[in-house]
Amino acid sequence: MSASTGFVADSIDRIQNAMESAQSEIDKFQKDVEKRRKRFEKRAQKEMKRIQKNFQDSTPVKRAAEIQKDVAAQIEAGLDLVLGNLQIASRRDVEKIDKKLNKISRKLNDLDKAIGTPSRGAAAAE
Repeated sequence: MSASTGFVADSIDRIQNAMESAQSEIDKFQKDVEKRRKRFEKRAQKEMKRIQKNFQDSTPVKRAAEIQKDVAAQIEAGLDLVLGNLQIASRRDVEKIDKKLNKISRKLNDLDKAIGTPSRGAAAAE
């Protein structure tokens, strides 16, 4: 019986060694795959950047950007003309007027403080 016990123990040892060896090989393979994936990812990113740069530097793309700017300027000019003919202020005009009014309001508040009279906002609150 001891011979069969020794055989079983030897078989178990060989199986365990084979499992450890297989696990070691699997680990090595996984590390190798991970290294290759990272290298491929870096190469793909470099290639993507190169393609994007070439695309952005290409004549048709530059021309399309120029056309877009020209069309936007023409539309804006046409819109300003229409608004002018209808005597409607554009958003830009309204923003300019708003800035000027805010500046005048600040100056008036400063003058009120300097003179010593309550400001319009404080007088309305009382």
